[in-house]
Order: sequence, then C-alpha cells, then structure tokens
Amino acid sequence: TSYVKIDSLADNDLKVVKSDSQGRIWIGTGLGLSMYDPRTQEWSNYQKKDGLITDYVTDMEIENGNVWLGTNRGVGLYEAESKLWRFFGFRDGLTQQFITTILYDGKNTWAGTSEGLFCYKDGKWDAVKFISSEDHPWIDQMITALAFDDESNLWIGTQKGIWKYKSDDKEQNAIYIDEEGLAGEYINAILAYKDSIYVGTQIGLSAYKDGKWKQILQNNPNSEELQNLDIKSIASDGKSLWLGTLTGLMKYDLSSGLLATVDIGNGLSRCNIRSICISNDSIWLGTSAGMIQLKKEDGSLVEEYRSPIVKEPFMESSVSNIEFDGDYVWFSNWSASANGAIIRYDRKTKTWRRFTR
Repeated sequence: TSYVKIDSLADNDLKVVKSDSQGRIWIGTGLGLSMYDPRTQEWSNYQKKDGLITDYVTDMEIENGNVWLGTNRGVGLYEAESKLWRFFGFRDGLTQQFITTILYDGKNTWAGTSEGLFCYKDGKWDAVKFISSEDHPWIDQMITALAFDDESNLWIGTQKGIWKYKSDDKEQNAIYIDEEGLAGEYINAILAYKDSIYVGTQIGLSAYKDGKWKQILQNNPNSEELQNLDIKSIASDGKSLWLGTLTGLMKYDLSSGLLATVDIGNGLSRCNIRSICISNDSIWLGTSAGMIQLKKEDGSLVEEYRSPIVKEPFMESSVSNIEFDGDYVWFSNWSASANGAIIRYDRKTKTWRRFTR
C-alpha cells in the first residue's frame, strides 16, 4: 500500500486535523485522507480508489504511528509496521457504521457512533452498555465527543448532555453530569486539561471542576463578539484555550479570563473551524474551506492550504434558482436527478461548498 503523491489537500471540506510524533499533519476530509509533512512540504493522499473503504472521514486518532479512522462506513486502521489498512464493520461487532468520534486510551480504542458507544478490546469490537440511574437512564444515542481525563474517566458528549464513565469499572456504571451551569446540552467538543473538563456546546463554553460547572462563555445575541458561540473545537497551548466556532477562531486566556476574536485575515475569519491541532510552533485549523496554519506565538497567519477546483462544483448542467445572502451565493443544482446538490459560493473567501444528500 502506498500513498498517492500530490501537491494539495484531497478536499477543502475538512473534518479533523491531527499530528503524529514526526510532526506530520494528517487531515480527514469528505473526499479522503491527506498527510502533509511541513519539513519537506510534501503531500500524500489516500482515497477509496487507493484502498480506503470510503472517502468520507469523520474523525481520526494517531497512536504509535498507527492511524485510526472514523468514517461513514466503520473504522479504519493503518498499521505503521505492516503499512497496510484494516477495516472494521458489522461483521467485526461494529453494528453501527457511522462513526462520529474516535479515541485511543493507551490500551483500547473507543468509537462513538450515530447510535451508541463501542470499544475495541482484545481484537474485537463490543457495544458498551452502561448501567445508569433511573432519573437519567443511558440510552444508545448519538455520541458527539469523547475525552479521557488524568483519572481514567471517559467523558462522553451527546446531543442531550454529558456522561462520565470510569473505564476500569467492571459494572459499567455511567454517571450523568447534571447540566446546571452547563452552557448548553448539545455537546460539540470536550477537552480534559489539568484539573478541569472544558466543554464546547452549541451556545457557549463551560468548565467542570470539583463537582461543579462554571459557565465561561455564553451566547449573547446583543454582543457582536458573543453572538455566535457555537464552539466546534477546543485546544490548549498551556496558556490559552483556542476555540474553533461556526464563524471563526477565538482565544481565551486561562489566567486573565480575557476573550479575544482572532483575525486570521484573507477573509478566513468567518470559517467554520471544526478541528484545532497544536504541533511544535504552529496551530493547524481544519475548516470548511481548507486548512490554515498559524503561529502559536501570536496567532498570525503563516499559510493557507486548499484543494484546487479541478472541475465545476456543480453536479448537474442546469441551475434552477440563485439566491444572494450577504457574502454567500446559493445555487439550486438539484432538479434533473437524485444526485444533485445545493451549491454555495463564498464571495469573501472565494470558495465553493457543495451540500448533497
């Protein structure tokens, strides 16, 4: 198995960005997996035509050179020693195929799906069935985020709150963490840092410490800075929290509590930032319009990486409707077949985005 050598991303619609021990940047997209080596400035792409079970990558975890992929058709594993891919699906015990998030804890691999949690242990996948209280019974639901803290607690984000599970608990008791003080119940991202659990929701940021929630940032429609606090990703550089939102990047100083909007420039400040990776002296942002590299020191723009448009973004030859919405231009390209799309052009970033079934 070999990667296809190219000079750009597989696609601009990034889902996840991670780094490995060699400082290489791995990028999961809707059209395959990309790897970028900042030292050589070389790209490698891997897609379905090259051996992946699907091009649609939802999440990724890297451990000891091995790459775990969450996809819309199960879990993929690239084994560094053999340089081969393995894929896990229904026949391997992974009865839910759409992987929403994936996490490795040093021994086992955990996969959140569209309907429940699974664990890969001793060479097989098993659905995790928790014991919970009658007041807040655990049900198999969409898992939106996973994180481990220093005490081996697994924090499980869902569309309806957050749970804590001691991973070595043989009775598999899951504790629902009361939402009082939590910014919102739909969990987008979880970061365990020092003695706190930082949780990004659709309407703000909260921290859990000493058994209590503290609301750090709350959506405020009357404030220009706080009116779009849909926090999609969280990372820490040791001094600050970097927050990826639906409309750009923010920086929260852990010492002073000051919040600042980061002006990336080049019309990129309004991008949906789904993933943040801090590696060496750089911050890598996975966005809906490509990858952005910033200096960790001051957040200034180093480089932006995009996949060139090699063909028209339209799925069909006809456009039935055009609507203008600020910087966006929307095209209805869905009339002649079931394979059409809604197309959006961002005049500010000069990028296209395709919305399909």
